[in-house]
Amino acid sequence: MIPLDAPHDLDRLRARARAAGLEAIAKKVLARERLDAADALELYRCPDPYAVGMLANHVRERMHGDLAYFNVNQHINYTNVCNKLCRFCAFQRLPGQEGAYIFSPEQIEQKLRDTADEPVTEVHMVAGIYPRLPYEYYLDILRAAKRARPDIHVKAFTMIELMQIARRATRPAGGPARAHRGWPRLLPGGRRGGVRRPRAGGGLPPQEHRPPVARHRAPGP
Repeated sequence: MIPLDAPHDLDRLRARARAAGLEAIAKKVLARERLDAADALELYRCPDPYAVGMLANHVRERMHGDLAYFNVNQHINYTNVCNKLCRFCAFQRLPGQEGAYIFSPEQIEQKLRDTADEPVTEVHMVAGIYPRLPYEYYLDILRAAKRARPDIHVKAFTMIELMQIARRATRPAGGPARAHRGWPRLLPGGRRGGVRRPRAGGGLPPQEHRPPVARHRAPGP
């Protein structure tokens, strides 16, 4: 993305936004005004991703200069046991099948301790859907991550995992453990947790996808 720090760059930004139907949003961005929900929908529906990217990059460079920041991520799949049988998935196993596993909280804690000499800033925890895992298990693996590395950023549980956790917790999806220290502040995306398409198997039907997202808005502790 070309930096937008000269008058002709701003003219180019305005022209691109105007052509994409984002002139009003561009005015707010350049005036440093906060965008609202209606603006977000308009950006989402915009057919010109480059115009949206130019607006986003303008704000990024205004706030941080020509810099980019990255997480050092440790990925932990706490189980590969899954009942969804997605046709594209080579990861899942059925209970008792060769290669099936479920990590205990202690194993997860040890995996994070094993990388104590590496500059890991985030742990990404996603896995299969196994209905026999109790609600407390999910809380225990989050606590285990925080015991191993108290300052680590926890990103865990796709939408479909949250739905399963909520069923085990008998409380609304997206808020089953907000009161517990260490509940993830960020949810990962990904196809397996996304909207189900015909014949793909797994995933969530469209009507079930929004509730976990909408209800996981309150910040964690």
